[in-house]
Amino acid sequence: IQGPDLDFTHPASEELRQTLGRVYTRLREVLVDGPGAALPGVFLEDKGLTLSFHYRLTPREHIKEVEEMFTAAVAPFLAEGQVRVSRGKMVLEVRPKGDWNKGTAITKIGETYRGWAGGSSVTVFFGDDVTDEDGFAVVQEWNGIAVMVGPAGQPTQALYRLDSPQEVVDTLKLLSQL
Repeated sequence: IQGPDLDFTHPASEELRQTLGRVYTRLREVLVDGPGAALPGVFLEDKGLTLSFHYRLTPREHIKEVEEMFTAAVAPFLAEGQVRVSRGKMVLEVRPKGDWNKGTAITKIGETYRGWAGGSSVTVFFGDDVTDEDGFAVVQEWNGIAVMVGPAGQPTQALYRLDSPQEVVDTLKLLSQL
């Protein structure tokens, strides 16, 4: 996490990067370069300390097969106990085992910046997936504004909702004028 007066790297991150590097290699072997390459609409994203396996463009008839191949590829790493898998909207994420999530990241940022601007600031967090729920909870504990971006009916802890990324842009423009 980097910003003015903040440069934080989780102490376990280097070891975790090595583990995730092995998982990434295995997922590529199976799903991108190997047998899964024939399955349409999948791609693997390396986010540094997490891996996101997207399959939102995969035709419905192939989804079960894609999920099964993913599960088989990561099973040995899950058995080692160093990673966990979380589900989002048509994405499977490989994350380090442990208690670090978007909520703890926001808490770390808050340790530096809460009280910024003479204590008159409000924390606002926009998210669009299940993986954002930890962040929503923390922001709301601070009496901040947690906003789910997505269709109504999707369960969330966020007290507010916007329908689209364009509405996020419009909201941020409005907030910047206040």
